[in-house]
Amino acid sequence: MSKRKSALFYILMGLAILVLLALSAFSYFISYQKSKYKLPPSISSVSAIQLETRSYTGGVISSGFLQTADTSSLALATSGTVKTINFKAGQQVKKGQVILSLDVAAEQASLAASRASLSTLQLTYEGFKAAYANGGASKLEVDNALANLNAQKNSVLAAERTIATKQIVAPFDGTIGSISPSVGTVVSSGTVLVTLIPNDSQSSNNYYANVAFSPNALKNVSAGNAVKAYDGEGKLIAEGTVAAVDPTISTSTGLSQVRVEFPINENLKTGLFVKVSVATDTLQNQIVIPEIAVNYSLYGQVVYRLDPLTDADKEKIASFGSTDGVYHVTQVRITANNHVNNLVLVTEGLKAGDIVVTNYNNIMDGSLVRIAKGYGIGVPNTFALPAEAKETDK
Repeated sequence: MSKRKSALFYILMGLAILVLLALSAFSYFISYQKSKYKLPPSISSVSAIQLETRSYTGGVISSGFLQTADTSSLALATSGTVKTINFKAGQQVKKGQVILSLDVAAEQASLAASRASLSTLQLTYEGFKAAYANGGASKLEVDNALANLNAQKNSVLAAERTIATKQIVAPFDGTIGSISPSVGTVVSSGTVLVTLIPNDSQSSNNYYANVAFSPNALKNVSAGNAVKAYDGEGKLIAEGTVAAVDPTISTSTGLSQVRVEFPINENLKTGLFVKVSVATDTLQNQIVIPEIAVNYSLYGQVVYRLDPLTDADKEKIASFGSTDGVYHVTQVRITANNHVNNLVLVTEGLKAGDIVVTNYNNIMDGSLVRIAKGYGIGVPNTFALPAEAKETDK
């Protein structure tokens, strides 16, 4: 009996060993097949720059419409709440058209009633006048009718004048330069609300724009500061200076006005909307990157820095080819609060010598990349290139 148990035991042990060997062989087979068909790691090509310290001229940005001395500033003769605005900045307007109006519903109703009474009194006067000619009315009745008619004419004129004080009407054909209030804004008498540029303006004076800045930005702006003007496509069209700074803060906008002036050139015209950059202090030994390199996310401003490969990266690539020229992408959060002329001043997160990606499509933190030759799209050639990006002489 014990011999049977012993034989059974050895048989079961043998089967167990066979099963383990079979499982090991199967596992090896699966691993072999996976390694046989394993895809090589994806290595993208990116444009990049190598950071160096450089000077940086700060600036503050605003915008406005170009004007000349021919530009008219229009205001209301009374205070009130803006009810209607019939035009937008840059639109053409004909002489006599109402550009902006306060609430004149009550005045218009009063005017309509006065005009109706005027028509009635006109008929009454004509009737008495005809009757007097035929002996049917006295001279006194005719005079009274005429007096009532004239009094009503004065009432109509007064109502029309009241409405006129609550409307801005175009005094000539032209282009709306700017409209400062919006519907519902409470405005004061004498405050400039609309600027109008005549269509036949031939002024030989400099062009100017009145632009607004916050009190904080105004600290760095003074008369004589250099100014650059850009069109809607971001093209530099003029260079000028700050002509005057009004430190008064508007109670409605919380901003202050600055007048910037530009010499006449073929790129400028009255009514043109421009973005202006007013230069402030020049800082030395700063880290500056092109704005195109910055990725704006929910977590703030980030860039992609190229670092040497990690050991894991090298192991991943080794069986498929050389690791020469391959970099590891690291997402880096930066602090950058000054953006001027498509350049960004970085105060935290990067240092001289770092290699930064300037086009970050299809890459993420941990990606593997090689550096393409030359500058990326939109990157000024004043930036330094890493060795791999420099064109070699043939």
